[in-house]
Amino acid sequence: MVLNGAMGSLLQQKGFIEDDEFWSARALLDNEEVVYNIHFEYINAGADIITTNTFRTNPAAVKRSSLNITSTELVKNAVRIAKNAIDKDLCVLAGSNAPAEDCYSKARILSSKELEYNHKNHINLLLENGTDVIWNETFSHFDEIELVCSICSEQNIEFTINLYLDNNLKLLNGESLSSAIKLISEYSPTAIGVNCVSPNVFSRIRSEISEQKYWGYYLNCGVENSKSNNIITDVNPNEYSIIVKESFNKNLLYIGSCCGSYFAHTKIIRETVDEFYPN
Repeated sequence: MVLNGAMGSLLQQKGFIEDDEFWSARALLDNEEVVYNIHFEYINAGADIITTNTFRTNPAAVKRSSLNITSTELVKNAVRIAKNAIDKDLCVLAGSNAPAEDCYSKARILSSKELEYNHKNHINLLLENGTDVIWNETFSHFDEIELVCSICSEQNIEFTINLYLDNNLKLLNGESLSSAIKLISEYSPTAIGVNCVSPNVFSRIRSEISEQKYWGYYLNCGVENSKSNNIITDVNPNEYSIIVKESFNKNLLYIGSCCGSYFAHTKIIRETVDEFYPN
């Protein structure tokens, strides 16, 4: 299945992100139409899976912000916008659930109880509003990985978990990919994947991650512009298609693209998938 591409970096490039805390979620308040159009364009490009714009709508992020709004309102808006854009008979609606804190930081502030409250509430909000699967993404701390797996498993929720690794092929708390996979597998997820890692990191872990019963990936295609601090495209669609062609195996469930990607990446993934799996 083809997963959509970036939301946050596209909004940033269009000038709709001025809030580091809320990241792409701020557009749910100010620019609903832009969010809708991005979902719609990814569908037109061939995406089978659309992720909700809920990467920063969790209670912990809302609490840190200065805005007078609740996580409940934000998630409701995000899911509604995505539902309006998709063809429910053809697309899977994936509820994006991100780490409670900065997904690229080793530092942690929240207690175990706060983490549990955050994820239980956010996951349940995504389900209550009608998502098909909980899409846990960019996770890189062992305890938080175990927590979201436990929450989803206990409620018999369909879920994926997508991991972020550093250049040393480790989670940010130092655990190995193999340790994370072993832990996650005990909870019978729909699939285990990686996201926002560079093509270089992916090439070094592909053989290990692809051994899973079902797996997937969506890679970082961007780099920060030193002048604007915006994320710009660093891996173009044609370059990405080469990576895609090298990754197919019988267990591959989904392919998408992450930061710095845009509709052309989704389109070329769709074309490549259709070439390997013609109807």
